[in-house]
Parts: sequence; C-alpha cells; structure tokens
Amino acid sequence: MLLDSGIKGEQLIEAEQQFVDSLVANIARGFDEPRAIQYLLVAMLYRQAYHLPLTYDFTRVPLWFLKEYLNFILYYPGYFQEIKEVEQYYHHIQKLVNYVNVSLFNNQNSKFWQNVASFVVKSINVTPLYFSTENLRVIFTKGAELAELVLTAKDYKIDYTFPERPANLKKIRLGVLKNHFLPHPETYNTLPVFEYLDRDKFEIILYVIEVHDHPLEQYCQSRADRLTKLPNDTHSQVQIIRADNLDILFIATTFLGSLVLHRLARIQTTYFVSPATTGTRNIDYYISGNLTEPLEAQAHYREQLVTINGTGFCFDFTKEVDAPTIQLNRQILGIPDESVVFISGASFFKIIPELRVTWAKIMAAVPKAVLVLYPFSPIWDTQYSKQFLYSNITTFFAKYGIEKNRLILLDIQGRSNVKECLKLGDIYLDSYPYSGATTTVEALEVGLPSVVMEGNALRSRTAAALLRELQMPDLIANSEEAYVQLAIALAQDSNLRQQKSAEIKQKMQQPPRFMDSRSYSKQMESLFQELCRQKFNSGK
Repeated sequence: MLLDSGIKGEQLIEAEQQFVDSLVANIARGFDEPRAIQYLLVAMLYRQAYHLPLTYDFTRVPLWFLKEYLNFILYYPGYFQEIKEVEQYYHHIQKLVNYVNVSLFNNQNSKFWQNVASFVVKSINVTPLYFSTENLRVIFTKGAELAELVLTAKDYKIDYTFPERPANLKKIRLGVLKNHFLPHPETYNTLPVFEYLDRDKFEIILYVIEVHDHPLEQYCQSRADRLTKLPNDTHSQVQIIRADNLDILFIATTFLGSLVLHRLARIQTTYFVSPATTGTRNIDYYISGNLTEPLEAQAHYREQLVTINGTGFCFDFTKEVDAPTIQLNRQILGIPDESVVFISGASFFKIIPELRVTWAKIMAAVPKAVLVLYPFSPIWDTQYSKQFLYSNITTFFAKYGIEKNRLILLDIQGRSNVKECLKLGDIYLDSYPYSGATTTVEALEVGLPSVVMEGNALRSRTAAALLRELQMPDLIANSEEAYVQLAIALAQDSNLRQQKSAEIKQKMQQPPRFMDSRSYSKQMESLFQELCRQKFNSGK
C-alpha cells in the first residue's frame, strides 16, 4: 500500500536522507546481514533499486522473497527526478541483463534460471533507456538473446528455412506487420512505405493484431492485396505469416514482443518506429536516412544499417478528417500580449531533469517568457501524474527565480487540436536527448521556429534531420549551451522569428520529402528491389 501511494516520489528532507544513508550502508553488506530483509524493505519505500547497492546474485535471495525482489529491481518509476538518474537506470539494467543472460546461458536446464529469466523478459521496461545518451546496441542485443533463450526453453521454433524462391516469380511478396492501422503516428509513417508501390512488382499483405474497421484502416487495406488479422497467440501468428512465404517482412511497430524474434520472412526489416536497434538476430536490416544517422552509425545497430536519401521516414497526414474541437488564445490562458511563448509537445517521459534545467535557464534569461507544455499524449500512456510534473518543474524553476505562473500545462488530444495549441507559440522547444519527430513536424506545419538538439544516435537526431531536410541547420544546436543561446536569440529578436517562420511555411508547402508519400514509396520500392536482388541474385 505504501509503495503504491506515491510516497517514494516525495523529496527527502535532510533527516530522512541521513536515515536512508544508514540503510544503504547496511544493505551494502548483502543478504548475510541478519536483518538484511528488514533494511531493504524500509529502503524500498524511499529509493528506487538503481539508487541502492543491491546484489545481482539472485541465488542468495530467499525464495519466499524472490518475486518481490525482482519486482522491485525491475520497477521503473515512470518519471525521473534527479540529474544523472537516467544513466543510473541504464547501468542498473545493463548489469541486470548481463547477469541474467550469462546465468541462463550457463544453466539452460535450470528451472530456477528459466523462471527468473522469463520473469525478467516479461517485466523489464527498456523505454527509459531511450532517454540515455549511451549506445544501446549491446544491452538490446543481450536482451534479445535472453528472450530467445526463454522462448527456446518453451519449445518455440525461432528459426526457419524457407523453400527456394522460384526463379520466374515476378512479384516481390511484401508483408507489413503492425498492431493496428488506427490514426496514430506509427500508421501515418508506415502508410508511405507501401502506399504507392508498383502493384505490378509487389504483392502486399498487411498483418495486424487488431481490426477496427476505421476509415484509415480501410484506406490502408485498399493500398494492399489483403489484410490479415493475426490471432493472439505467438505460435499461431508465426505459422500464419510463414505460410505466406514472404520475401520481405517490414516490421512497423515495437510492441509485438516475442513474435519479431522469429524468422518470418526471407528478409526482415524495421525502421525508426524502433528508436534504436532491436538487438534481434532475425531482423536483417534497419532502414534509416542519410540525414538522420551520424558517422559510424553502424556501431549502434545489430541489424545491417541501410540508408535512403533524406530523413529515412515520411508522414502521410492527408487522410485526416478531424476538425479542431477546442478554442484557445492567450487571453483565455492569461498570457500577456507582450510575452514570448515557448511551447513544446514533448512527452511527459521525455522531460527528464536535464531538460528541465535547460528550459529553466532559457526562462530565466527571458524574464517575460511563458512556457506552455502539452505533454500528456495518449500514445505514451493513458494516466499521468499531472500535478507531480507541475510541482517538479516549478521546483526546478524556483531555483532560477522563475514564478510558477510562467508555466502552463495543457491536456491536448488530437493533431488538429495540437496545431491549434501550437498557434499560441512563438518558439517550439524540442526535447533532448530523445527528440520528437511527430511533435516537431506539427510545429513546422504551423510555421513555428523550432529549437532542436542533435545528438549521437538516431533517437537524438530525428528532429534535426527534419530541419536539415528543410535546409535550416541554423536551428540545430550541438550542445546544451548552444540550445539555450539559440532559444534566447529567437526570443529576443521578433524579426528573426518572423523571418524563420516565413521560411518554414514556404518550405513546408512544397512538400518536403518527409511529407511526400509518393516520393518515399518510390525510394522504398527501389530499396526493397535491391535487397531482394542481393538476397536472391535474380536481377529483379
């Protein structure tokens, strides 16, 4: 009850911190300490697992306590509060995955390790790792290998040899795998992959877990030869897809678990809906763009990285029919006319402590500025601790002398409403180190000058790639200092803002490649043909 109450999210006073320090000293002695469990149970009310000197030797944990111990070790709070906390979580999960991976590999017939590994694979949350600046290839590869060992122990047939492809086969049989084709960013950037492929050269099969008979789903189905609803169990899903004898399977989601570990087609590919390598042995290629990937990018992928010209991804929003259902203006929100409005749709989870500090520095340097956030996207979650976010950001703001009323949190749903909200803004602030593609596109659609940070991996470069496509690299920062200075410069110069806004609006009318579905489909068509030519050496 105490753990579920949210008490752990409260800031510790000095006396509490001293008490926690004494607990940590006792926990560090391990489970040989006579009252080890008592100390740990109390510490669990104060700190996350990655803050404590825990043992990863699960054989030393009493069996009656093992499940609760694993739950605690694998728990992700949903919101980081402290500087460097993301990296602490990364190193914690890295040690955990390495330890369980090695233990199961060395004890594959052990029911104990099979159960532990199965629990870890089912419960681990890797999403927070995307907020780290670390190279995720090793940890994701180890995680995929662990999942494979778990499935193999349960008699899943992960590997499969396809019959030889007939030499006279004219069409490439392409499968596209998603959870659903409802209005969702994944749908809008998956549709261009197959929307305008030459149907004389491709047979297209869409695979989904959910069917909703939505108009967008119906349109997607019209651009394919058929849509197949998969059953819920993995064994049946694997059999159905393999029976279609696919040449290429394009995996367009990150939420299909054990299914994508299997060999399901002769060639298997994915792209930026997975913000980092999948680490999966049976995914052959990761498709990206030459504007998105850094030098030596292959070091970040277990898959073979292949790039096309541009960002490597595209959105087709032309099938949207929703109209705005809200009316917003500065007067309604109590924003003075003379205020500069910074605005961001960065997800609740992307607003990590380092980003909060950066935004506080900007706000402190622009005394009349207001920061408007709409971070509660249903794409990431359906329930948010809105008051907690407000309190946490304003705590950071207070350290820089920024009044609470200069922060406005809005709960805005739907792209049409989001764009109405964005019209309030003067400057869009992208998140870092995990940048936003969809949210930045929406800001560019309404002509907002956008401040973005470019990092060292795809997840840190998607927004920058959009601006490079527009040939506006002067809105891209390569450090926190440059990000802050760029935001301040735009805030202090209304002529510069107007110039950049006009330039963005003009370039977004063309449209750019990341919103040109026909052009993108043709790029993917050429790439799919080349991958098949290399695989089958048939010249097709």
